[in-house]
Amino acid sequence: MNKTIIPEQFFGLEKTNEILEKIFKYGILSITKNEKLFLDAISTSDNESAMSILDRLDNDPILEDRYFKFELDEIIYDDDCIEYVGILYVPDLYLNDDNDDRIEGNLSGK
Repeated sequence: MNKTIIPEQFFGLEKTNEILEKIFKYGILSITKNEKLFLDAISTSDNESAMSILDRLDNDPILEDRYFKFELDEIIYDDDCIEYVGILYVPDLYLNDDNDDRIEGNLSGK
């Protein structure tokens, strides 16, 4: 069995930066369980677990662009419609320059 050798200092760097960008943009609550597990594995240099989790991350049902992120929890099929149930994350909205008045950008529903 061939095993890919990845220099330790570069393993997971791209995915780590991607997750940290999500935290910066949407807050810590916006990352998935798999993303949290991945960061934990990377922080403890557990590359074997990190690689396993990285495979699962590629299959997470998440849609994202630079303005929002939607994390799909389930799909409900009805006779006349399809409901997508999940969480929509958008950047927080600040109503003044002091950042005192803030509207949090996380919406749950379908």
